[in-house]
Amino acid sequence: MNGANASDTFRQEAAELLQSLEQDLLDLAEDPSRKDLLDSAFRGLHTIKGSGAMFGFTAIADFVHAFETAFDHVRKGRASMSAALANVALRAKDHIAQLLTESGTDPEQGSAILTALDEIVERGTADDTASAERWHVRFRLSADAVVNGANPGLLLDEIRAIGPCVVSIDARDVPSFGTGALEDLALVWIVELTCPDPSEAIEDVFLFLRDEMELEITPINAHTEQVRAIGNLPVSQEPPLRRSGEDAVPAIRVAAGRLDELMDRVGELVIVQSRLTELALTLRDPALSAVAEEFDRLTSGLRDTTMSIRMVPIGSIFSRFRRLVHDLSQDLGKDIRLELAGEETELDKTVVERLADPLIHLIRNSCDHGLGSVEQRQSVGKDPAGHIRLEAAYRGTEVSITISDDGRGLDVARLRERGLAAGLIVADQQLTDEEVMHLIFAPGFSTAAQVTSLSGRGVGMDVVKRTIESMRGQVTVASQPGKGTQITLHLPLTLAIIDAMLVRVARQDNATPCWRC
Repeated sequence: MNGANASDTFRQEAAELLQSLEQDLLDLAEDPSRKDLLDSAFRGLHTIKGSGAMFGFTAIADFVHAFETAFDHVRKGRASMSAALANVALRAKDHIAQLLTESGTDPEQGSAILTALDEIVERGTADDTASAERWHVRFRLSADAVVNGANPGLLLDEIRAIGPCVVSIDARDVPSFGTGALEDLALVWIVELTCPDPSEAIEDVFLFLRDEMELEITPINAHTEQVRAIGNLPVSQEPPLRRSGEDAVPAIRVAAGRLDELMDRVGELVIVQSRLTELALTLRDPALSAVAEEFDRLTSGLRDTTMSIRMVPIGSIFSRFRRLVHDLSQDLGKDIRLELAGEETELDKTVVERLADPLIHLIRNSCDHGLGSVEQRQSVGKDPAGHIRLEAAYRGTEVSITISDDGRGLDVARLRERGLAAGLIVADQQLTDEEVMHLIFAPGFSTAAQVTSLSGRGVGMDVVKRTIESMRGQVTVASQPGKGTQITLHLPLTLAIIDAMLVRVARQDNATPCWRC
């Protein structure tokens, strides 16, 4: 693997780890007692730091090291998880993502984030020094550790972050000059560490190395039987960051362009198969008909398999909106809860990618317009927290995606009034309530009293409608005043290949997509 490929692979894997980290932090903000989430977040940070240092992303490695050190205090119980800490940690995660894109981040911004992290965790660490003890840590890495990417200097930095320490080297096993391989590592490091029991923290430092190394942790002035030799402990049976339900087989990465090219070839093959079938019907040759039927069977199987490769669970974008709602909740001063359902529903990857922007517009609209403030909700006897539900489900040959809220609902009379003022309808035009509600998708239409950073310009909902219709989908709206609004997107499963019914009218052939039949 050359340097460019290695860097691209690191960026891709780091981006996935950051997405997982974001979900862990959002979950921790809701339930700070989840130690499994703390451990998962810490492992993600540890992996990003180690890989970043290995592939030359030193800015990322340095920042994550400081982030990990501060966050480890929470993991060790020296500080408490809180909404404030989660918010700063999310900012730290965003800064790592910016460093990953090499878009020119402001170093002062990173320093400010780390300072905020330190201030929060230091509030809970003032009393730790009273229980500190002295520990003797001795470790020897495998001979090929450096060749395989380990950096002893970074490992020692991580140990220094655990507590005050003195580091020395035992070089007695270093071979004489001219003997042994120069790249082999023969040094033994000895660290005298002052802190509470560091065993767990030390194990984390050597998380990916301990199978092939020697490691001893001994309380100073203790008996030798208290030595904890953990160098040969078995690695946890669960690999880092694996979540329940995930396939144990690692995914094979394939460039999207290759999948598109494969789909194009299959599409051409399906056309040829259709021509062969029509030819067999015309010639009425039994042998040709048999071949055509077999070719039809094989082509259909290949088409279905190829299409399944392009299918991805819609949960891959649903999870992004948890962060969006979290941030909007703070910006708007509202208590908003997002509920996700049907995340396992699969759609063509092209459809999923194009859905991101419309869903962002709809969720922002629900947060800003649909849900009232805590005071407004309480005044009408509602739960102070507003609820938004994002749900996907199969409906025959299509998928429906519903965004619903328990807010104020749409005011049909007001919508009609604004439609008249904007010239979208005329005074004597007879419209159903549903037709009036569809005015929200008209270009430039807005009911906002003033323009804000979130809405009011009337340029969001028309984009939603155009995007969905460009994917051969449609949008429906339902609302009850005082109870909420429900917007549903109806979409075909895939845009790649669509079965069609051939209809001949007055000697003219017409193809009608079967999803409309």
